Amino acid sequence: MTIAPHAPPRGVPHGSPQEVPYDARVAKTEMVGIEKARQTLGPLLERADAEHIHFPLTRHGQPKGVLVDMEWYRRMRALDGDPTDL
Repeated sequence: MTIAPHAPPRGVPHGSPQEVPYDARVAKTEMVGIEKARQTLGPLLERADAEHIHFPLTRHGQPKGVLVDMEWYRRMRALDGDPTDL
């Protein structure tokens, strides 16, 4: 999957094929341990959706996955040429 490293152009409608999702170099992230993520999954999902924060999930300090908002996931799948119907 490729993420474009620049901001979306002004005036491009949301969801259009020309839209670039965000500047990957400045995306907000917060590392979260897997145990804490299990205990606070609901609030993490709400923050991912509302604030567009990506939550790298770690086990023993090592990244194991990332919790992202659904809209971002859909756009990345579409940009990768494999859209999803989720």
